[in-house]
Amino acid sequence: MKKYMPFIILMALLTVGCAGGGSESDAQILASITANLKAMEREDVDGTMATIDPSSGGYEMTKEMIKVIFEQYDLKYELSDLKVIKRSDKEAEVGFTQITRKATGPDFRNNKITGVHILKKSDGVWRIFSSQIKTTEYLD
Repeated sequence: MKKYMPFIILMALLTVGCAGGGSESDAQILASITANLKAMEREDVDGTMATIDPSSGGYEMTKEMIKVIFEQYDLKYELSDLKVIKRSDKEAEVGFTQITRKATGPDFRNNKITGVHILKKSDGVWRIFSSQIKTTEYLD
């Protein structure tokens, strides 16, 4: 169980979450997700939290968990298959595939997940409200 704890924490962190031709709003939605992942890779707590909706029930817990993850690990992320599945003026669903690999740190299982991020728009900014993991594939 101890070996899987970092992965479980990472999945809990993500749980804090169809336009054809794409639009400016779709681009803003996708940019929020990309900004989240880039901030995670830089281990930037404030930058990561700026991409998470503060009204999400797990906001404070997410902040504490990422601090622990950043202290213990250097993780590398690859994001692909981003697609706005559904959107209104205030909420969007985005499908994604994410690969997470450990660069340094204690035991961690490299993995590939697919899921859906739920984003909400607040004060003109799209932020991740929650995420639903659909599949998990271990790469090692």
